[in-house]
Amino acid sequence: QRAIDVVVSDELQAMDRLARHHVAVMAIAMAARIALVLVSSMVDAEVGDGTPKYTDVDYYVYSEAASLVGKGRSPFLRDTYRYSPLLAMLLVPNEWLHMSWGKWLFVGGDGIVAVLIYWITSERSRKKAGLSATTCVALWLYNPFTASISTRGSCESITCAMVLGVIWMLMKGQVFLAALLYGLVVHLRIYPIIYSLAILLVMDEDFPGVQASLPQDGKEEAGGGSLWRQLAVRFLNRQRMVFSVVSATTFFLLTGTFYYKYGRSYLLDGLLYHLTRSDHRHNFSSYFYPIYLGMADSAQGSVASILLRWVAFVPQFMIQVTLALTFAKDLPFCMFISTFAFVALNKVCTAQYFVWFFCLLPLVSQQWTLGWQKAIQVFVVWTAAQLHWLWWAYNLEFLGRSMYVQVWLGSLLFLAANAWAITQCIRFHAFQPLFRGGRLLSLP
Repeated sequence: QRAIDVVVSDELQAMDRLARHHVAVMAIAMAARIALVLVSSMVDAEVGDGTPKYTDVDYYVYSEAASLVGKGRSPFLRDTYRYSPLLAMLLVPNEWLHMSWGKWLFVGGDGIVAVLIYWITSERSRKKAGLSATTCVALWLYNPFTASISTRGSCESITCAMVLGVIWMLMKGQVFLAALLYGLVVHLRIYPIIYSLAILLVMDEDFPGVQASLPQDGKEEAGGGSLWRQLAVRFLNRQRMVFSVVSATTFFLLTGTFYYKYGRSYLLDGLLYHLTRSDHRHNFSSYFYPIYLGMADSAQGSVASILLRWVAFVPQFMIQVTLALTFAKDLPFCMFISTFAFVALNKVCTAQYFVWFFCLLPLVSQQWTLGWQKAIQVFVVWTAAQLHWLWWAYNLEFLGRSMYVQVWLGSLLFLAANAWAITQCIRFHAFQPLFRGGRLLSLP
């Protein structure tokens, strides 16, 4: 008994040291973000109107829309506001409390993402092999890109926190709460709809509580029913039905409420815009130049350009379905690789979108088998292709040189780099189902 007490005491002390280390890692990173918000606010206040500011242009759009909401008016009276009214409502204190309120909210979102990463990776890695949960948290918090996105005033951290919250709730078997959160995040930012098939597929007989709700062998109705009926009973289990109904109800209830309140402007600018959006201005997407050429044909764009915008969905849809069918059992990895592919093939691809898969990267890093040298190689190739694009974009936007073709070629090179990075992530990933036999499966 004394030997057992010693072992337990040593384990508790080790856990206490690890917890303190985790808190220190988070505290330093959050302090750096706080400093960035404070310093950037002072610097932005000093620079002239024509000088680029640290604060993202979108943050001013959010703030002006929030000001309109605070006055009881529609946020869509602000041109280029293309988000859910919920975002503007969250930022109403920008008007009467402080202009930086939204930035503090987004920095807090970074912290919530870090906590969820710690919880998820700790829960999956009960054994001590692989990267520690604290290291996984550091991959998010000490990424200068993610730090700059939130402190410049982008709302992506809120979306990321909600996506990770869905994963955490599913890991705990809280289907109803996961569905509520999923419906909310799809309403807030439509792109998480790409996870719907994978989430439904993971709720198979290995998901907690599913096996108990299914008809037991030999206990079906007399005659056993048709094969299709038995398959339908097994596929349309209670968990899948609850998730589908609750998430859809949440989404449509919020969407209907804001449509009733703000009318057609919400439907067009806050929702449908993201389905039809195409940007003829230069961005990382390989589609921008063909769309740009089509837009030059007429004020409304050529028929070929309009057709291209819809045809672009075809490879996205096919790849999303393929990835979900292949990797859904390993849900965090499936969501990561699906997001990576979605962003790479999107008609519009900006740097902010990278955060969508950066927040999922720590969840799969514990299953890497590529080693640090290979990981660095993938990172260098991906970053070099991005910097190559940025060089031509700088010449086009800031120096006024006609570099559209060069920027487009840079986009094609970046697409190739993304495709190669995705294949490497798949090749060097140790596939591990999230659930087995109704229980969460720990990593080996």
